[in-house]
Amino acid sequence: MRRDRDSVIDRARRFAGDGLQLIKDQISALPTAALIAGGAIIAVLAIGLLVIPAMLPDSGGVPPAVSVQAQEAQAQAGAPPAKPVGIREQLALELRRARQTSGLSLTNAGRRSGLEQSRVSRIEEGTLRPTARDVDALSDAYGLSPEDRNRLMYLQFRLDR
Repeated sequence: MRRDRDSVIDRARRFAGDGLQLIKDQISALPTAALIAGGAIIAVLAIGLLVIPAMLPDSGGVPPAVSVQAQEAQAQAGAPPAKPVGIREQLALELRRARQTSGLSLTNAGRRSGLEQSRVSRIEEGTLRPTARDVDALSDAYGLSPEDRNRLMYLQFRLDR
């Protein structure tokens, strides 16, 4: 095994020629502060690439731990509202609130949006993942402002990622 390793190192040296010595000379000519600063920057970037993604919420198709109906029941019972578990649940709650604010029933929301009433219901329950067309059609049916529509479309976009 030692012989194989030596042969690889020897082959690398032959391949690189004087390039390895040139790189070594260039690095040793740098001031120590520059080497420390460069190493610190690399360390911060590495930590950022490893730690930040682990801190972000995962929206990948995991079924909700708390149903939207349970959250709505808590809100009606006077309990403090539970924070939505994921993006799908947040989108479902916001679409339900938008429908209720517009004064539409599920049936009328389905008619105005061109979606089946059962589809609208499952989207609001959080059991069906809405498409961008669904969110756009419901936003039109509810007469949402451009800001509200964009917020809902952004949530739907995050679901597709």
